[in-house]
Amino acid sequence: MTKDRLKAELFYRWIRLSQEGVSIESLLLDKGMKNICIYGFDVMGECLLYELENSAIDISFFIDKTGERKFVDFPIYTLEEAKNQDYSAVDGIIVSPVDDYERITSDLNKHGINVKIVSLEDLLYEI
Repeated sequence: MTKDRLKAELFYRWIRLSQEGVSIESLLLDKGMKNICIYGFDVMGECLLYELENSAIDISFFIDKTGERKFVDFPIYTLEEAKNQDYSAVDGIIVSPVDDYERITSDLNKHGINVKIVSLEDLLYEI
């Protein structure tokens, strides 16, 4: 499956869940994830941010391979910068680039980041 097709199917699932009254917020809370970080500030990560604004979910920061400071009021760290952050209050990391989840999880673990890591895809399909 192509990356674009995977994203399209994920957005379709997200919209269908929303239409059924199931929110990302409720899915995260059901997993005990109130304080999160988001890996990836691409289209999926940005949509996740907007979905969680004004919700019970607290976003501590973003991790992105570029670390490029974008138009958000959240810190965005590279993986190297992220390894030096405090994860004591973080319940988990949501990985938005679902096509690269395995590599990202491996990279996070190699950098000593040992918190729960969940793919956005798994979050949307594990109900």
